[in-house]
Amino acid sequence: MFVSPLEPTCESRFVFNLRGEIKSRDGDEAAAMTIEKLGLNHRELKDKRKAAIQGILGKTNNLPLKDARKRLRTLKTQQSQQLDEFCFVLVQALEKHISRIEAIAKSKGKNKSEKSKEKSK
Repeated sequence: MFVSPLEPTCESRFVFNLRGEIKSRDGDEAAAMTIEKLGLNHRELKDKRKAAIQGILGKTNNLPLKDARKRLRTLKTQQSQQLDEFCFVLVQALEKHISRIEAIAKSKGKNKSEKSKEKSK
């Protein structure tokens, strides 16, 4: 059984990393078979997905948080006739990027408050 790109849940059945690799969600055998039988992890496809991700995040993943959120909103509101190439790959990459930046900011905030507590002792 294959996953049809026309299925409303299609994009949620796959996970992409920043290297352009695709995996099925845990336990989704149809998605795993689709990846395998259609060769969705072929080097050329991975390279194209990676290039698209780097085109949005920058080669060093340095896209500012504000810009990442704006781009994510734009991708999520596109009409189906005008989708960017690899759009749901980019959505996942931007969501991961935003989460990472927010986690770093949160961690820095905790470190600052801990340092100020130590100084006040």
